[in-house]
Amino acid sequence: MSSVIAGIETAANEQNFSLLIAQSSESSIKEAASARTMFDSRVDGLLVSLAVDTTDLSHLIISSERIYRSSF
Repeated sequence: MSSVIAGIETAANEQNFSLLIAQSSESSIKEAASARTMFDSRVDGLLVSLAVDTTDLSHLIISSERIYRSSF
């Protein structure tokens, strides 16, 4: 495990959060799918290192419709 990820996990755990990791392998398609999955799972936040080919950030924007849908 990289020391950066270990540090992020330690900080998250100190605040009673868990760390979930998704690897996009520099694919914007995989990045968007992982973001959707995490938002649908109602994660509290995302820390993202964008894929090299990411040009559209719309998959990282939480809409009020998505929040409303996920609330039930």
